[in-house]
Amino acid sequence: MDSQGRWQDVIKGVAGLWLFVSPWAIGVTGDPLSSWNAWIVGIIMLISSVWAWRVPKATWLQWVSGLAGAWLAISPIFVLIASDMLWSNVVVGILSIILSAWLLITERETAKRLNA
Repeated sequence: MDSQGRWQDVIKGVAGLWLFVSPWAIGVTGDPLSSWNAWIVGIIMLISSVWAWRVPKATWLQWVSGLAGAWLAISPIFVLIASDMLWSNVVVGILSIILSAWLLITERETAKRLNA
């Protein structure tokens, strides 16, 4: 997973960084629920992605990033998200889910090949 995991983690880290700055970039800092949701999940995604990039064997970090993405994708159902932030949250959430699942599947397949 060393060589394969790096680019996915970098993309997730950039997405987490975007998520963190998006309330300012989109201009919804006056909406505290949307802003705090983006700031907290963005920090979680950024930290878990950078950590996973540095320690590729820590697959639990993929679960953290994937679950943060799942929350982000479904959070508009539970949290009143500013309409300007809706698509940003959903796209970043789905991206995080896909990339985290990809890395977890790749790690499992690699482990099976090594044990066979």
